[in-house]
Amino acid sequence: MSQVRLSIPVGMLVENVLTSGEPIEVIIDRLHRKDLAPLRSKLKEPTMDLEERLQTAEEAGEDWAEAIRSGYEFKFFAYQRAETSAGLSV
Repeated sequence: MSQVRLSIPVGMLVENVLTSGEPIEVIIDRLHRKDLAPLRSKLKEPTMDLEERLQTAEEAGEDWAEAIRSGYEFKFFAYQRAETSAGLSV
């Protein structure tokens, strides 16, 4: 099975909530219930807008709970480098 692919904002949410030191299932439960105050005080970045990151995950259909349980990788957009007439990549 491949790892969950997350956007950078949602991946940063996952990393931040893991800094709380709480058990994984407690973190997931609190995020599902939007009971964020007990987590927020333990986070490395307590000012992160957790609600906004959860909304981003929902809108993008990103499974942050599975990412917390099993790991994830970041999504990246690929782009093609253009070559100049001299054959140099830009």
